[in-house]
Amino acid sequence: MRALWAAPWEISKSRLGSFRWPRNPGPSDFFAREVIMVRAAVVYDNPTGKMDAVTIKKNRYGPTQANLTYRAVVKALKDRGYEVVGLPATSDLVRELERPRVDVVFNLATGVSQKAKQAHIVALLEMSGKPFTGSGMGAQVLGIRKDLAKQLFLARGINTPAFTVWQRPKGDRGGLSFPLIVKPVGEGSSMGIWADSIVRDDRALRAAVARVMDTFHEPVLIEEYIQGREFTIGVLGDDCLPIEEIIFPGEIYEYPVKERDAVQTICPARIPEDLAAEMRNMALEAFRAIGCEGYARVDLRVDKEGRPFILEINTLPGLQPGYSEFPRMAEAAGMSYADLVERILNLALRRAEYRAAN
Repeated sequence: MRALWAAPWEISKSRLGSFRWPRNPGPSDFFAREVIMVRAAVVYDNPTGKMDAVTIKKNRYGPTQANLTYRAVVKALKDRGYEVVGLPATSDLVRELERPRVDVVFNLATGVSQKAKQAHIVALLEMSGKPFTGSGMGAQVLGIRKDLAKQLFLARGINTPAFTVWQRPKGDRGGLSFPLIVKPVGEGSSMGIWADSIVRDDRALRAAVARVMDTFHEPVLIEEYIQGREFTIGVLGDDCLPIEEIIFPGEIYEYPVKERDAVQTICPARIPEDLAAEMRNMALEAFRAIGCEGYARVDLRVDKEGRPFILEINTLPGLQPGYSEFPRMAEAAGMSYADLVERILNLALRRAEYRAAN
């Protein structure tokens, strides 16, 4: 069990008032103090909820991965002495959080019916008033909408590929130079990126845009393709985890490759320290630019001249052990999976304590 003296921020503020220190504590009092079990609710994607046909078509392995992640997080928290209750992500989440006594929420949910609606879950968590892991609603919205995040990156002077957004199958390239890459504006996990997403003429561009719109029914992000190496960086609190390089067949990290996990990863990446330092600074700036909290993952490309470009930021990165990048980078930093899960949870509790005190 988590003892009060072990980490004061792990106990919700509303329950601190019930504890009283002895007036003149002695050695026996140290071991006789009240031990309060912290109850964490793990909010997960509802496997029995209504998932629209587009969502199922987009990510057929998503439910399996979500279940494996949920079980791993629950086990990690229980192993560290937390009391854990699982709650499916539904529109009744605020009410459900009131039924069990909950001190903190570990959020794994990407939406009620669509992954792109993960900000809806966070909005409900904010309404509940419970401390929760990860970023707030504003950052979640900006993270899922790549075009909005990129505008903020540019405003901060953070290097990102030139881009435009098409709302319809035909539009203006706006001076962008081929080759270009075409992707959905609001998806993650490489969904909507295929081998033919890199286009080199207007005809191929229009065909790629039409395919994305027909599949995802959302605007399309068109950006200049950066030829080079791909990297990802985990941001945990105020620090960066070791940089990971992702090596894959072909020119891009397309969805079929990610789906099969047909990649080679190198972590820590074998790059010069000056480049690594620049990339870490960019990742932290991107994290702050959209108001992230707790943890996030930043994807980058480095061109043939050694210039890094931020592609996007993932405000709810995968935590599946043995598969997701974030746990792999944490392991390279010397953290066990349980270490990582507890660190993410404690960041949420520290944030809540700080806001309550200020």
